[in-house]
Amino acid sequence: MENNNKFLSIVTILILAIVFLGALVLNSNHNVKEIKKDIAQLEKKQLDRSKYNDGIDKKQSSINERIGNSAVIKAAKKFNDKFYIWSSWNEFSDNMKDLRAMYPNLEDSDIVDISGKAVGNGDSPDSIYSTDFYATDKKGQVAELITQNKSTETSGTRLQWFKIENMKKGKYSITYLKPYNEANLTSEE
Repeated sequence: MENNNKFLSIVTILILAIVFLGALVLNSNHNVKEIKKDIAQLEKKQLDRSKYNDGIDKKQSSINERIGNSAVIKAAKKFNDKFYIWSSWNEFSDNMKDLRAMYPNLEDSDIVDISGKAVGNGDSPDSIYSTDFYATDKKGQVAELITQNKSTETSGTRLQWFKIENMKKGKYSITYLKPYNEANLTSEE
């Protein structure tokens, strides 16, 4: 009799454990389905936002084309990719050499230094940038706010630059380039 009671107790405990584990599995299954549904909704939202942003980008490109800023922005991006992206002093020097070949009119500029002589000692930081373009009140002229991030294994710096550029006689020209905190944003440049 006592063995039957022990056996029934063990069977009851096992049945309760199986029911509990079954409920956990069903609940987990339900949670997984809810999470998948949430992920699908977020992915759809992201896709919709991406399509909307693409439409805005196309409209902005159309506006830039109409007001004469497309060529300036394209040249500015090419310039910035060489001027602000490098990970060694050798790459920096090579980029400045490329800029002198691409934009010979900037070689003797008092506004921007593309001589390649501004290399440092020791290991070079890695330099990357992001930029925001702004139309000015002059056709074919663009202002930029550039954020340059330089980092080494032990430190990092963030610099902001204010640049005004245009196309003069089909050539890319920089008319103003200063660190943002030194920029005179009220002057007629």
